Amino acid sequence: MATSYGWTRALPGADMKGERTGKIADRDQDGVSRSRLVPILLAIYLTPALLLVLLVGGLGLLIVAAARALPIPHQKVDG
Repeated sequence: MATSYGWTRALPGADMKGERTGKIADRDQDGVSRSRLVPILLAIYLTPALLLVLLVGGLGLLIVAAARALPIPHQKVDG
């Protein structure tokens, strides 16, 4: 069963018996490690970039679909 300490506790063989890793100085008052700060900052930093990529990609697919749906006049080639 996953707990608030992380998803690794739900893995088989990850039996930590309530032990916490890291130095005491690296934990805040609740005993949570400060190493979670980096992934949180990365998520905040990269979320707008991901949304922009999805928006541009969706817009591009919409343009391609509209261009394929429109009839394109063909010129006759005299041979």
